[in-house]
Amino acid sequence: MELTTPMKAPTILTVYAILMFLGFVEAAVIALEWAMIRDSWTSGVAYNLSNVYQPTDSETCYRSKEAWGVQMAEGNSWSPDPQAFQFAACGGTLMGDLERQMKEKAGKPDIIWGMFGGNALFGAIARACIYQPISPNHLFD
Repeated sequence: MELTTPMKAPTILTVYAILMFLGFVEAAVIALEWAMIRDSWTSGVAYNLSNVYQPTDSETCYRSKEAWGVQMAEGNSWSPDPQAFQFAACGGTLMGDLERQMKEKAGKPDIIWGMFGGNALFGAIARACIYQPISPNHLFD
């Protein structure tokens, strides 16, 4: 049987619900739902290309197994309560993708973490915010 649309990876909540239904885990109240959004700095792709997942969805999104959000989700030192993690960060996304990322992938989290990459002209934006211009063309002089 050939699929016409790519299958999406199950979220941690879906997997947990299945395990609970089968009796492998007891029901627990999720105390904290959180998400990671934005680009390759958040998804960890720029950190170590040898640990990058293959494309994880139809958008050819790349994510690293070593991204800091994945490490936080795997540990409980910062939040000992049950948590649900949505890994919505995707290498290569731009500012225009932010709203879509939040609506389609992040869920309804209590906390959203994100980083804005240093590429794609972000450096010029940061300079414009930090330094007061001497002339209107100071970024391009």
